[in-house]
Amino acid sequence: MILFALMLPVLLGFFALTVDLARLYLLKVELQNAADAAALAGAQLYPDQGSCTAAQVSCTAAQDEARNVAGQNAVNGELIITTNVYVDCGSWSNASFSTASCDRAIRVTIKYEPVQFFFAPVLGIDDRDSLQAIAIAVNTGLSSSILVK
Repeated sequence: MILFALMLPVLLGFFALTVDLARLYLLKVELQNAADAAALAGAQLYPDQGSCTAAQVSCTAAQDEARNVAGQNAVNGELIITTNVYVDCGSWSNASFSTASCDRAIRVTIKYEPVQFFFAPVLGIDDRDSLQAIAIAVNTGLSSSILVK
């Protein structure tokens, strides 16, 4: 009985961390799914071929579509606020994204803030300021897009 009384706080601490870490993981997965969907939707609006000017004109439409799609997704049971969605147009080359050129790539960053824990504050663990997910999609031509990151 004494051993149980001594181990109860430890067991409750593990329970608290398990619940909060599982919730944190779920939030990250929901954010990543929304970012992936938004990036793919935006990349599909780029023309399959054409000049740099045509890609730049399509960039605004791609950004709007990405924000719209992101806003239709929910994180933690609430729709994503589009002011927390950041969309950049650019190019993807050698495993890096660059906004310097006008190729048909789009990067979507979605931030969720603040992340509040249920049980961790009892253990002295503070809430997180924010959580974010990043997705990059490229229009490969022939009306297809792929996620590259």
